[in-house]
Amino acid sequence: MGLLGQGLWVHNSGGCGEAVAGVYWFEDLVRGGKYAGSTIDKGRRFAEHMADGRLGSVEEAHFVPVPGGKFAREAGEQALLEHLREAGDVANIRNPLGRMRRKRAKELGLLEDPFE
Repeated sequence: MGLLGQGLWVHNSGGCGEAVAGVYWFEDLVRGGKYAGSTIDKGRRFAEHMADGRLGSVEEAHFVPVPGGKFAREAGEQALLEHLREAGDVANIRNPLGRMRRKRAKELGLLEDPFE
């Protein structure tokens, strides 16, 4: 089971008030397609996306907490992004993990499909 399989996907993620680290995705209203990201503060990050016009409301975002530090969140974001790419268009411009860090995340079993 991959890193994200340890959590529960929270659809319609509710209020922005709490500082919660994890990964998320939403339909990007500016670029089109799905946007995947990671954050240490979902409330702040969702507010930024709404201010940019990319996210209509917090209820439109899907979020899962990810335990661990920055590498764990980036590996979770990479796994989510790879899943979304297989399913259709994505708005992301770059991968969170480069080639060597992606190889290490695979060795640790962190890049398995988050929806399995």
